[in-house]
Amino acid sequence: MQEKIQNIHQKFNAPQNEIRLAIMNFIVDNHRPFSLKEDGYTALKGITLSSAEDFSSITEVLCEKDGMVTDEEGNVNFIYPVSALPTNHHVTLADGREFCAMCAIDAIGSAFTFHQDTEIHSKCSSCGADVFVRVKDGKIVEHSPADLHALTFTLGEIANWAGSCWNAMNFFCKKNEMEQYIADMELDLSTVIQADMDIALKEAIATFNV
Repeated sequence: MQEKIQNIHQKFNAPQNEIRLAIMNFIVDNHRPFSLKEDGYTALKGITLSSAEDFSSITEVLCEKDGMVTDEEGNVNFIYPVSALPTNHHVTLADGREFCAMCAIDAIGSAFTFHQDTEIHSKCSSCGADVFVRVKDGKIVEHSPADLHALTFTLGEIANWAGSCWNAMNFFCKKNEMEQYIADMELDLSTVIQADMDIALKEAIATFNV
């Protein structure tokens, strides 16, 4: 299972990752999608490794390699792990900024993307109960409910990663609730990872750690 995980950061070179992080920070700071057309290169902060002339080619690579997802108007709605659109997975960074993550694993992985402690408030995908996770010093130090699980997939196995992340990769209060969801949705067990919080943390680290 572990060898199939694709690390998002390692898919891109240094200038591409710099642009990627800058777009993430723009979305977090402005609470809206980043527009490739209207905002563009000049709206990004802290860029030292590339120029405005490189911007178009870099963003094309980010899209082609599934680092971010844009709509028809060129708005960056998803740039892993950040969602510019509302989700159930609300992340608060140690610096006080808040944003929505795309899925449960992305929410946990945000600590490794931004190199900060985080608190996650979410909902059980089955019963709607409140979910809480706190990540400190790279470890999950608190979570509730006690039997909290996260449904995820091996990254390389899913063609429509954004759609799967949005629709299925959520928290569940109990393992049996997750198992029932998997059965109801007729998901392929060969691609499903039924993660308790120890496994979820390992998945998040493997996917997002820089």
